[in-house]
Amino acid sequence: MAIAELTVFDRMVTAAIIRHNESSVGLSFVPNVVRDLMGNPMFRNEHRPELRKRIFETLISLARLGVIELRTDAGLGRFTRDELANAPPAPQSSFYLYTRVFL
Repeated sequence: MAIAELTVFDRMVTAAIIRHNESSVGLSFVPNVVRDLMGNPMFRNEHRPELRKRIFETLISLARLGVIELRTDAGLGRFTRDELANAPPAPQSSFYLYTRVFL
């Protein structure tokens, strides 16, 4: 999929992933991406739970389209409640905690 085919919000999410990329591992921590987008002044009037849900849905949609990869982490005990609240749920009671862009 070409970047031109993405919505403005898709591109904003993708840009946030790129901004938070840890070059040593080539991944971004999803809760940092979500917090970044939640703090964007452009969304100050949006209801917080709805915005978080929209971000989660966009992350999953971008992964299904092959634009990004979402990864889980089995060591859930090492993440805070806030971190897990800012990560989309994944299969088998886990969470998508890491991501990277393929474009």
